[in-house]
Amino acid sequence: MVYLLPVLAELLHRSGFHPDRLELKARSVFRLEEADAARVGLLLKVVAPLQNVSRLRLARTGILDMTDEEVYYWYAKVASRNNGDRGGTALRALRLLLGGE
Repeated sequence: MVYLLPVLAELLHRSGFHPDRLELKARSVFRLEEADAARVGLLLKVVAPLQNVSRLRLARTGILDMTDEEVYYWYAKVASRNNGDRGGTALRALRLLLGGE
C-alpha cells in the first residue's frame, strides 16, 4: 500500500486539497471528484491482494492512465453485486488486463 500514497495524495491534490494542509485524522472527510473517487476505489480493490511490486506498479499506472469513461465502466463492473461472484470475475479480468496476473 505504500506505493499508493503518492497516487492518493495526487488525486486529493487534483480535487483541491493541498498536501501541506492534509492531516491524517481518523474522521477526516475528503470530497473527491467522482472520477477520482472511482479511481481510488479501483486502485484499492485491484492492488489489495497483489504482492508483486511490478504488478502493483502496472495496476497503478494502468488505472491512472484510464479515461474517466473506462474508470466508470470498470468500477461499475467490479463493484457490481448483481452477479453471483460480487464483481470477482471483473476484478480478475481487470488485473489480467493491467498486470498480466
